[in-house]
Amino acid sequence: MIDTVIVSQTLNLFIPLLPFTILPLCIFHIINTLRLSQAKCDILLAISGLITLTLAFGADNHVIYSHLLIATISYFILYLRGAHIILTLLLPIIGYNLVTWVAAGTAGNKLIPSNISQMTFLTLFMKIFSLSHELRTHKLSSLSRKLGIFPSKYLSSIFVTEAESKLLPSFSKYIGYLYSPANLLFGPFISLKEHQTITLLKKTNLQRILALTSSTLLLLIFSALGLGLEGIFYNFIPLQIPPKLIIFAKIRLLKYSLNSLQELTLVASGTQQISSLLLFNPNKINFSVSRPACIEFPRSLLGLIFNWNLPFYNFIRTYVYFPCHIFGRPIAAILAYILTGILVTIELKVALSIHNLEQEFIKALISVSIIIFIILALAIIENTFRDYLADKMEVCV
Repeated sequence: MIDTVIVSQTLNLFIPLLPFTILPLCIFHIINTLRLSQAKCDILLAISGLITLTLAFGADNHVIYSHLLIATISYFILYLRGAHIILTLLLPIIGYNLVTWVAAGTAGNKLIPSNISQMTFLTLFMKIFSLSHELRTHKLSSLSRKLGIFPSKYLSSIFVTEAESKLLPSFSKYIGYLYSPANLLFGPFISLKEHQTITLLKKTNLQRILALTSSTLLLLIFSALGLGLEGIFYNFIPLQIPPKLIIFAKIRLLKYSLNSLQELTLVASGTQQISSLLLFNPNKINFSVSRPACIEFPRSLLGLIFNWNLPFYNFIRTYVYFPCHIFGRPIAAILAYILTGILVTIELKVALSIHNLEQEFIKALISVSIIIFIILALAIIENTFRDYLADKMEVCV
């Protein structure tokens, strides 16, 4: 009886998500069958991204209009000097105001809840910010040395020079990156280099089929366990478990189901993982978003944060922590951990929204958010203590 309810709830979740997993798979086969050029691939990805947003939120929803507006304006901002500073100030303000404005556009036939647009915009902002940072770093390191651009000449205009503009991606490449159906809807963040692996010619082999199958099975298993955890404890485990612990376990399981869905769409599109934290293997098929075993049984608090969401951690480490070292390592660590807590809270909220459980667990989500920030504070202490021991003992701790 309880099994039938769980199965029906899981299928009711998975069936509306099918178009968003089939579309990246179709794009993968089109690219590899027709052997499209880079420019044609970017146009195809942009069109498929617009189709994804239309299917998800409806043609009349504000999500699509605001998404297009932000993508277009941000591209022209990249032609200004100090684009990373402008985007750093503008993106949080825009994101805050979009919460109320997008919520008003609920018209149209939607396959998924409108609250998932938070992850859509979060991924968009992270892509734009990372691209502006990479362009700035490349300008300062490459142009100033190879082209002989000195600070006085570099600051003589508010626009980039003709030589610098060659470093900027074309508009089709930029839109193809922002609108890739691999991670447009549910995330997670992928860098431009990881996005470009979609266009690499690949074959559909047994390893790829196994990766797609395992991601699908994990999605179904974590969803079923998260939705029916109370019944499992009540019928099969004769232990008195506090209700709050069960709720916290459900939230984690539903978060793992979201990560499995993200891995499924990334693997279906042919995206390969490139990270400074992980060794790049060009033959690797699966894309790791999180590691549940390392989260449930962590060796350290830093390991828990790292394995909670690998793309999030890579983004914060590359584009927040290291650039903020100019203000000092403690301030950089505090800013990085605060942003980590915000991203993790949004991820949990979206995981509950997919199952229409956000309102039911809103109080528990607040408690979980507080626990997350406590863990982050302890992680800062652990990191500081490790650095102290490493300096004093001259060993790697």
